[in-house]
Amino acid sequence: MFIRLKTRLLSPGHPARCRRPTILALCALFPIGVSAAGPHSAASVERAIGKEEDKEAALDTVYRKPSAVRLERDSTNPIFARKYKGTILDITSRVVVIDSWRGKSFIPRAEVDEIKRAGDAKAITLFEKYRKRAKSLEDWVKLEAFASKQELIPERRTCIRRLLEKNPSNLEYHLLLGEAREGERWLREEQVETILARGYKLVEGKLEKKPEVKKKKTSDFWKRRQSKKIKAVDHLKQALEKKNAHSLWMLISRSGLITLPTSKPYERTNLRATQDLIDLIDARGNYQWRLNTFLAEYGIPIDWSAINRNKVESFKKRHPGSIHHETKYYHILSTCDEKTVKDLGRKMDIVTKQIYQDLFKFDEKIPYKYILRFYRDGGEYHKSGGPRMAGAHYEPGSKELVGYKHTDRESQGRDPFYSLYHEGWHQYFDFYIPNAPRWFDEGFAEVISPLIIKGSKAKMNTFNVGRSNVLKAYLRRGRIVPLSKLIRLKHHEFYKPDVVGIAYAQAWSFVHFLINFKHPNPGTQKKVRAFYKDYFWELHKGTDPVEACDIVFKDVQFNTLEKAWLKSIHKQK
Repeated sequence: MFIRLKTRLLSPGHPARCRRPTILALCALFPIGVSAAGPHSAASVERAIGKEEDKEAALDTVYRKPSAVRLERDSTNPIFARKYKGTILDITSRVVVIDSWRGKSFIPRAEVDEIKRAGDAKAITLFEKYRKRAKSLEDWVKLEAFASKQELIPERRTCIRRLLEKNPSNLEYHLLLGEAREGERWLREEQVETILARGYKLVEGKLEKKPEVKKKKTSDFWKRRQSKKIKAVDHLKQALEKKNAHSLWMLISRSGLITLPTSKPYERTNLRATQDLIDLIDARGNYQWRLNTFLAEYGIPIDWSAINRNKVESFKKRHPGSIHHETKYYHILSTCDEKTVKDLGRKMDIVTKQIYQDLFKFDEKIPYKYILRFYRDGGEYHKSGGPRMAGAHYEPGSKELVGYKHTDRESQGRDPFYSLYHEGWHQYFDFYIPNAPRWFDEGFAEVISPLIIKGSKAKMNTFNVGRSNVLKAYLRRGRIVPLSKLIRLKHHEFYKPDVVGIAYAQAWSFVHFLINFKHPNPGTQKKVRAFYKDYFWELHKGTDPVEACDIVFKDVQFNTLEKAWLKSIHKQK
């Protein structure tokens, strides 16, 4: 198990850059410890430091020994070692203290296999050199000031501990080490953190019980119905400044992260889990810094446009002579011929504008152009990672649509880009409903993909001949999945070998049924047709898919609905 915490070297509130020590600062620090003629003369020190510009601090990292991880399997395997990234606050012979979005972690020194320091290695080297020379109280005071100026946090705390030996009653020093008073004795930092977690606070170095504050009820937060309109929102700003759970859920989900550390194992990331995460981070204090640390830890992208531009350049380097064709909605990266690529770009733009965007209308537009990798043949496609027996696929993590040029035999008289229309829907839909339930996402993709393009117009033909034939074959054998079960299938259940064939066919048929449902009673017709729209909005709110089913279909007699759907199968066209 790995724990990856990405953050800067500095403690919260410090600037994100490390300042280089100057010769003047060092001369002031130890005026009597440096000989102008010796090996550590002013000139040599200046050369050692250099005159480079400020550089961004890298990551501090602590690696726990694999043997420290108690596992039934081979505990010596490095893959089971824990990896911590964050702000290293202290390094002693007893413990390593690291601060991350979770709070402070205290790792026994004996369990630490490796420590990688960020910051200025030269400044750390100079500190160690002069530390060995420090003897008097004045020397340690100056050394502490140097460490503070260079933002060498563990080194500064080393100095403070030496100063405390000289002046044990100094309250400021104790507080800088995270210590607190209990009666006449001072508690260590890890003891203080444990007590603070129980609802205490620090007041002038003393631990006091916090007054109980009634927590606001959030149980209905995720259930509140939003306006049925997706507005353009700065989700990062909302999450950081307003502690908006929905905005954070959108950021997390759009990144491809399926579960959260606060969720139950394998539980889909939803609004309730995201609210729990916000409460956890907020309780630690310094909310914005810790949230930024969390986003960095899990590699949640903020600017997909910049990422995609880098992908374009990377593809060109990997495939010399390849084509980059930019359209209104796509970056098409291809090893195919130019004529085919331009035809593909034209058709994908038409489908995006006239089919995808018309099915659900959003004010929030996707702020980047999609990446579409298109290879000259199936061999090249499979070599790049494309799955066998697939004409195209969508990669949710990278947000890339990938396909290849089909032969006439593979197309079987259909539009050669047929598979890309299906997978393109996943790419589009994933922005608004990340990690959507399979029956819903695949059902709409199968409804869309038989579309017809004539000239500059695209027309949706919701009838899928292939899926209809499969469904009727399973129906004759009595092997269909009950509808109430189908809409609650988890991802891995949907793709089981003995389920996936009928699941795809039923998903298409049920979505087709909801879109095209007709009834003599206009009210009944309107209500049934509204199911898929209401379900969409519940999912967009961050409601768990199963709970969304319970909300949308709460007043529905499923047996009646299933009978109506089964009756319609032979009439679907």
